[in-house]
Amino acid sequence: MKWRFTKMLAVEDIEHFEAFYKRCEELVEVIGNQREVELFYPLLSVAPSKEIENEMIAYAKNSAGRKLEDMSLTTESMCLSAILQAKERGLMVSGRIQIRDITHLVNETLTFDEQWKERITASVCTRLGFQKVRGVGGRAVLQWSDKLIERLKTDKRYASCFIPMPSELSSKSSNSSKIENWNDVMKER
Repeated sequence: MKWRFTKMLAVEDIEHFEAFYKRCEELVEVIGNQREVELFYPLLSVAPSKEIENEMIAYAKNSAGRKLEDMSLTTESMCLSAILQAKERGLMVSGRIQIRDITHLVNETLTFDEQWKERITASVCTRLGFQKVRGVGGRAVLQWSDKLIERLKTDKRYASCFIPMPSELSSKSSNSSKIENWNDVMKER
């Protein structure tokens, strides 16, 4: 971000640039997204009053939140949620989950016309970084990777996939109610 603004503004005065850079860093802390700061900084710098500037910052926050929410509805996040759900349901055997099971879990939340084929599921899983291998009977399976899961946990796009599952919140309820509650959570996304 610093490089883009340096080139864009061609700042000669280093003190002016340092103040500018400090203001951008403050805005990133408030808004939470560098790209939104890049988009809104020119507008914020010419805002006629503090009240209008605050309204623009609120709008930038809202915009960044909507973009993050849209990213959580991607095919990758749906697939990752299904993978985590498969592990929770005990469908993982020897560190492997069948692509067929993941596809079934994804399709539970989709209409008939939107349902995935196993080929699509395998493609999305590999885009996430999982390794696809052959299982018993030549069926495609997904190799579980704790290292990959830890990396995906830090990615904002997939944060919604790692909300505590209902079974973690209340261990006293029955297994069927856990699955029904989790499906409700998945449908709300």
